[in-house]
Amino acid sequence: MNVLTCISGGSRLRGYQSDLKIRARNRFLEGVRRVLVQLVTGGGKTNLAEDILRDAEARGSVAWFVAHRDNLITQAARRFRGAGLNVGVIKAGHKYQREILIQVASIQSLQSRFGRVQAPDLIFIDETHHALSPSYLKLFEAFPEARVIGLTGTPWLLDGRGLDEVFEVMETGPKPSWMIEQGFLLPSRVFGSRRKLAMVSPTNGGDFDLERAEQILSKSEVCGDAVEMFRDRFPERGRGITFTCSVAHARQVAKAYIAAGVPAEILTGETPELEREAIIERLVSQETRQLVVIDCASEGFDLPELDCATLMRPSASLTLVLQQMARAIRPVFAPGYDLETREGRLSAILASSKTHATIIDCCSNTLRHGIPELDHEWSLEAQDKKTRAASKTEDGETLAVRQCLECYAVHPSAPVCPICDHEHPVESRIPKARAEELREIEKAELERLQKERQTKRRQEEAGQKTLEDWLQIARERGYKPGWAYQRHKLRQGRRKAA
Repeated sequence: MNVLTCISGGSRLRGYQSDLKIRARNRFLEGVRRVLVQLVTGGGKTNLAEDILRDAEARGSVAWFVAHRDNLITQAARRFRGAGLNVGVIKAGHKYQREILIQVASIQSLQSRFGRVQAPDLIFIDETHHALSPSYLKLFEAFPEARVIGLTGTPWLLDGRGLDEVFEVMETGPKPSWMIEQGFLLPSRVFGSRRKLAMVSPTNGGDFDLERAEQILSKSEVCGDAVEMFRDRFPERGRGITFTCSVAHARQVAKAYIAAGVPAEILTGETPELEREAIIERLVSQETRQLVVIDCASEGFDLPELDCATLMRPSASLTLVLQQMARAIRPVFAPGYDLETREGRLSAILASSKTHATIIDCCSNTLRHGIPELDHEWSLEAQDKKTRAASKTEDGETLAVRQCLECYAVHPSAPVCPICDHEHPVESRIPKARAEELREIEKAELERLQKERQTKRRQEEAGQKTLEDWLQIARERGYKPGWAYQRHKLRQGRRKAA
């Protein structure tokens, strides 16, 4: 089956999603085999995949949706089946059904089944920022004729590598600022900690040491601050998700919430599916008001009812931090409005109980990476250190935001805080690259001055003949008389030798 015919012009998508679909199809028509589609988290990447998969099924094409986590596979299969698609699952514990055209597949399970499955015409890669891992590279090698659509909100890798190692072109969706203006996503209010924590710097190309971070966060009063900030903003109603460093850290945080009268539960990657569903149901009903998680809800966790995301896991990864904050930026529309229009969506947001997302940042992640509404210029190419340093200070903070010292809000860089109207002092931060440049200039200038000083001294000393001449120089330079005697003696010795 020609995969180009499985992406039709008809659509049940939003306008910007249809545009991305058409652009991806046109790339395939040009002969491109691997297209990366970037769409901000919350913009509906799964909607886009569902629509294209429906086209593929209608035309008899074999299409896969490949993910790397069990919960992503379970959620995708449930979502596609709920939309009326006939979906199989390629995963341990599931029987492979060859006659089913649409398969949701575990990348781990595929490794041993390449020769036993029907070759796909089209492959979706969910969370494509993982696509440079060996398991995905083996997948591309096993099915070189398949067209590939990568889906991600953040085509950015912690080690600076570029996704052009795998993908030929990238089609980017709307910027976060536009999505907020159009009522597809919510604006955010971000509040940082009033405490500066002495985190150990990330390793080169790596992330923070979470064991060390947990020790620092556990010993500080940050946990109490986070609980207090959440309770102050959501005293009786409101749901939140808190990202932590480890199971032990999650237990400590959950215990603090409960002690403050905020019902909380812990969710890990090992939580059984039925228990996970029950926990989420209690969160939706607000029987539970805080979900404390450990590296299991950053990706593919879609619960628009979440009002607040609390960051208690430091990270050097822009991708991870943006994904965590995005858990709270999806709108909940009040009924009775036309959601097909911008005016209708914005009115539905204003009439709802959730007019903005709240982000509580306890470990300076937003100072390092920015806030959800910041626009980014994405590229498939690798980023060198100079490129990354151009927008960061030497402390690793992004120059795109600043923190108010009155209300501790983190907001786009501006002279006045938009939350409390506090006027900031004049901005004194400079990019790391500029600081390094200034140090090089200072170093060169210092070396020049040292050479000039040495030359001047040699010229002064060249004309000295008597001991009194040397004593006069010693007095001018603040030297002891012994220096003059030694220099005079040395000069006399050289003259006799000559």
